[in-house]
Amino acid sequence: MIINNKLFNLDLGKMTSKEKDLFFLILEKLSMATNREFEMKLFEIKKELGLYKKTDERALNTIRRMCKRFQETAQEIETEDGFEYFNVFEGQKINLKEETFMITLKKEFKYLIDVDSKVKGEKQQGYTIIEDMKELYSIQSSYSKDLYLFIKRWESIGKKEIKIEEFKKMLKVPATYKMHHIDQKIIFICLKDLTVYFTRLNIEKIKNGRKIESLIFTWQRVEKKKKVVQKKKFQEE
Repeated sequence: MIINNKLFNLDLGKMTSKEKDLFFLILEKLSMATNREFEMKLFEIKKELGLYKKTDERALNTIRRMCKRFQETAQEIETEDGFEYFNVFEGQKINLKEETFMITLKKEFKYLIDVDSKVKGEKQQGYTIIEDMKELYSIQSSYSKDLYLFIKRWESIGKKEIKIEEFKKMLKVPATYKMHHIDQKIIFICLKDLTVYFTRLNIEKIKNGRKIESLIFTWQRVEKKKKVVQKKKFQEE
């Protein structure tokens, strides 16, 4: 899947791990479509997101909760006259008779997945390429999912430094968390979850005196194979 990096600037609220999975599953399916509408059988969503262990009723309730959460994704867009507010998705519908889930991407956000028809080389400027979305869906921790996407953006470089305040904002770390909470609930779990995907992953704390100012992520850089990824363009509206 090819993701426009502008996606990471959106404020999507505090989603759970499974809510993030459904969000990216929708974008993944839309990226292969020719319009902004996506429809999928409920049992397929259960399979894709690992909800197969749940009963149909529990899985349905999970999807319903996710749909309500998506209504909280309103974004502020500055215009010449002021500001406008849009949710990323519109027209969510669960058809119990047909056992389908349908959702439409708001046209203002189609740029997130409507990329050039050919993407060559390691990375196209401004985009992140995820070769296997099942990697993302298999990660249980919501924090680890966010850090997986963060590292993917810089995967071919092998190193990225981030200010600690920016790190907290990106992961929506509770204001009450001290550094030892971040170690226990985020960093240690991240290292455990992501080492399988990023060889020799390490997180170093950079201090100014006793204060931690930033974190440096390092891993074995990955040389991308030269390839071309085809993408259908959205039909003009």
